[in-house]
Amino acid sequence: MEKSVGRLERAKQRLTQAQARYEKVSSVESQKARKEDLRRKIIVGGAVLAMVDSDDRAASLLNVVIDGLKSDRDKALFNVSAT
Repeated sequence: MEKSVGRLERAKQRLTQAQARYEKVSSVESQKARKEDLRRKIIVGGAVLAMVDSDDRAASLLNVVIDGLKSDRDKALFNVSAT
């Protein structure tokens, strides 16, 4: 009986260790995905802002997007007063 209790405890320990490894890998992957998403947003934002400098239609579209922002804090980033 004691052998099976020892085996059960070792199995529980291995399960706990495997769960900890899974959580760590999952966390690393989530961080990587968030960083990649942020990088995409920065790249697209930079490209849009560069386009606005030379394209009046792009500038108009960006103004529509900015006007549609709900947060006063977000609008303030674009020097737009709250409505």
